Amino acid sequence: MTRSPAPSGRAAGRGHRRPRRVVAAVLATGLLLAGCGGDDTSMTASDGAVTSLPAPEMGMAEPMPDVAAEDLGRAADVGADRVDDGPAIVRTASIELVVDDGATAIDAVVARTAAFDGEVASTTLSRDEDGTVSGSLVLRVPEERLDAFVDELDGLARSVPFRTVDELDVTLELSDLDAQLENLRAFEAELRALLTEVRERDGTVEGLVAVADRLQQVRTDIDRIEGRRIQLADRVTLSTVYVTVRQARSATPVVGTWDVPAVVRDALAATVRLGQLVVEGVIWFALTVLPALAALAVLVLGVRTLRRRRTTNGTSEPVEPT
Repeated sequence: MTRSPAPSGRAAGRGHRRPRRVVAAVLATGLLLAGCGGDDTSMTASDGAVTSLPAPEMGMAEPMPDVAAEDLGRAADVGADRVDDGPAIVRTASIELVVDDGATAIDAVVARTAAFDGEVASTTLSRDEDGTVSGSLVLRVPEERLDAFVDELDGLARSVPFRTVDELDVTLELSDLDAQLENLRAFEAELRALLTEVRERDGTVEGLVAVADRLQQVRTDIDRIEGRRIQLADRVTLSTVYVTVRQARSATPVVGTWDVPAVVRDALAATVRLGQLVVEGVIWFALTVLPALAALAVLVLGVRTLRRRRTTNGTSEPVEPT
């Protein structure tokens, strides 16, 4: 009985190394296809071995503020239609309203928003000491009704210091997001097929972990880009309107009342103060000025008396007999 020679170590390892090389090759190709794929995961193949860095957990997409959950599907569909039909424009309006009654005007703005199938995103109100009400509102209205809505708000005001409508074309950005999603989804399908192949043919933990990590990162990128696209499409569908309401100051002068008791109290207080000043002046005069004057008078009298004596002595000298 003749035994066949045992396969060499190199030949025996080919069956295990081939799937690893396939994994590395597909992952490298996927990185080129998914040009916007995650940059946090890196893989190298050395002698058929595949290594990977940990990727973020699946489903951890970036948050999307200012987008209601029930509007996501509608925004995505409408945004896609806008890209297919024509340019996608994000329109934003700002308007300041000077009104006679701030509270009434704000209620009217909210009512008009509901009538135009819009929604109030946020409201900030303030009331001054004199009862003047002012505030600012952020509104969302359908893009095709924006101009009519702003005209409606204009009619509520006594005057409009400023009114602007800005437009931003996001067609290219939406197209770029669509292209990124298409590449990433194709790469995701390849990774899922590769994961099944590695599990069936090789089954090594090293290969499975490498493919699963990359698949997880691609899924995270898809969720992030989808969220950004939905948010952008929502801004195309619903225009944002920033409204400032300011109540006009009253031109009628305020007439004050005459408080007689207060006037009497003020007069009595002034009289008391005047009496205090007179008494203080007398005290200062008696204690300061009078002693000084008395000392000065004594000094003057002394000088005069001395002079008189000297004059008397000089004129009354005895005369010798002849």
